[in-house]
Amino acid sequence: MKKIIILLIVLLLIAGCVKLSDIKGKIPGLSSTTTAGKKDFIGGTKGVTTQIISPAEGGKIYSSQPFNIAVKLNNEGEAQARGATCTFGSFLDCDCQEFTLEGKRKMEGESLEGEWKTLTFEKGMIVKEEEGPASFFVTAETRYNYKTYGIIKACVKKDVYSKEGCQISPEKNMIKSASSAPIIISEVKQEIIPEAEETVKLIFNIKIKNEGKGDVYLMDREKAQCGASDISPQERKTINVKMINAPGKAICKTAELREDKTKKLTKYETTTSCEVTGVQAPSETYEPEITLELEYAYETIDSNKFEVA
Repeated sequence: MKKIIILLIVLLLIAGCVKLSDIKGKIPGLSSTTTAGKKDFIGGTKGVTTQIISPAEGGKIYSSQPFNIAVKLNNEGEAQARGATCTFGSFLDCDCQEFTLEGKRKMEGESLEGEWKTLTFEKGMIVKEEEGPASFFVTAETRYNYKTYGIIKACVKKDVYSKEGCQISPEKNMIKSASSAPIIISEVKQEIIPEAEETVKLIFNIKIKNEGKGDVYLMDREKAQCGASDISPQERKTINVKMINAPGKAICKTAELREDKTKKLTKYETTTSCEVTGVQAPSETYEPEITLELEYAYETIDSNKFEVA
């Protein structure tokens, strides 16, 4: 069977009626992608969602009766999530559980949902002495490592001012597509700088936004801990940036989400840049697709108020 498939591919290529890129993905065993980022993204602004399902918001449990806390985690983004959920409240100590959840993805043209699971925390019981119902709260903090991928359709040319071939401008956004994640790549602007006789330097100015319902967390800090951690000046909530398949040597600056009034940025957005040197620039222009990767830790919090009768 494999010999027949290979023979068919050779005959089609010789005939010149199709390109290899056109038949990849249509024949078993041949992938239509060459890197982790080169694929059709579903897109969106979600990562892992956290919901306390028991005790429910406004619900009730009974004094001196055993109960559990149940937290539902759902990976609605497109990257794998690894982290921990910790629960605590006005009546109980911190309790943490680790998890790994695969993200949603496209397969054979269909969108497959990401993984979800329910974590159960055994908390025992509340003994209430006073008369009438009393209000309590329970909080779930979820922290996890995550990634955002984006595809940049770059432009490579010797003469940046030429009207032939691909074009760049201060207004043109070079981002082609991006994966669903709470930290999004909202904009990529490109510059071309002559470097040598046959090479150029590509500069990409990248705008990043926090569109999720949480905040960037400390990447190297322990995820299984309750409450906010003390942050020293040396510890910053950073986003690691890199290019996976650039046409030259790529160096990217680490991004940090913070307010910058000089650049008219709020605490929910930031800018960074990547430089790609040694890019071959032949006489004809071309448009390589470059995979951009953001790596960070993210934190979401859910809290319910309930009564003990």
